[in-house]
Amino acid sequence: MCFVLVLDVSHTSLTTRSSLLDRVRNNQDVHAWHKFDQQYGELIIRYCRRRGIGLADAEDIRQLTMQTLIKVMPTFQYLRTRGKFRNYLLLVVRQSIGRQLKPAKQAKVVAISDQLQFAHDEHLEDSLWETEWRYYHYRKAMATLQQSLEPQSAVVFEDLLYGHSVQDTARNRGLTEAAVYKIKSRVFRRVSALVAQQINDEERGLRV
Repeated sequence: MCFVLVLDVSHTSLTTRSSLLDRVRNNQDVHAWHKFDQQYGELIIRYCRRRGIGLADAEDIRQLTMQTLIKVMPTFQYLRTRGKFRNYLLLVVRQSIGRQLKPAKQAKVVAISDQLQFAHDEHLEDSLWETEWRYYHYRKAMATLQQSLEPQSAVVFEDLLYGHSVQDTARNRGLTEAAVYKIKSRVFRRVSALVAQQINDEERGLRV
């Protein structure tokens, strides 16, 4: 049986600290934008690559996405009822893909406020984006936990996350199945809590 990462963030309280998304409203905050690009740039590139887009084009799409965000974030007014941040980001990425791959037919840039009204439309359903977004938050959480996790726990959890069964993981890592289940339970609780916090930080950062 494969291990699937399912996250429940419905009961997690919102953080009170200033989020990265609050800071990037200031397009002169170079450090904030560099950090934003570090965090979301990989997500954008991995999504493009999963869609069969070449690495060079994927890098350009990341740049186009960031350029659009830098221009519009200072005046961005977020209404939570109109969509989530990840849906908005997907819209901007899709627009950048169109600009990169079909420059001759480039459509005019649509304002963020106009794009968000489509955040719940059926055409936004994108399993590749949802998968990469989920793994983006997992990687971010694991990077935070690396210093406190034993190396064995980290590799076992990664094996499970990427589809290896408990039985195969136990055999490949020289552990008992009971030990693998114990690691899975312990690390999953910590990762889930941290990912839930990250997601709430992400959404809170766009509140007006």
